[in-house]
Amino acid sequence: MLNSIWMKRRSVILTWLFSYVAILLLPILIGVFVYRESNAALEDEIHRANDALLKQVREIMDNEFESVLRLNTEITWNAKIQDLMYTNKLNRDDYQYSLYQVAMDFKLYKTFYPQITDFYVYYSMGDTGLMPGLVRSGKDVYEQVHNSPDFSLC
Repeated sequence: MLNSIWMKRRSVILTWLFSYVAILLLPILIGVFVYRESNAALEDEIHRANDALLKQVREIMDNEFESVLRLNTEITWNAKIQDLMYTNKLNRDDYQYSLYQVAMDFKLYKTFYPQITDFYVYYSMGDTGLMPGLVRSGKDVYEQVHNSPDFSLC
């Protein structure tokens, strides 16, 4: 009889134990499932946001490079610069006004391309640098634009 009571009691204890374990494990399993799903959704959202930001940066950089190329083309085909380069004006004394006109053209280019902060043309013959609105010596241009130990003057 004692054995029978013990078996019934043991059966009740096991039933309670299983029910308590089930009650405790069910929310834990649901929490793990919800955590995994929300983690996957969050990772997907982060990847989409990063892809969108990278596309935006790529477009900005492409626009910057395109602006630099357009400015390069305009400077290359500027008639006054062509005149200075392919005539012998720099060897004569009457080229100062031509340099001034090119510098004024550069000032105009600066307003067309505001995202490009600094640009210049350097003529080694006269050690002259042309910047937007300025005609300076090569050393002065170097000090204004490149003054760093990584980019030497020589």
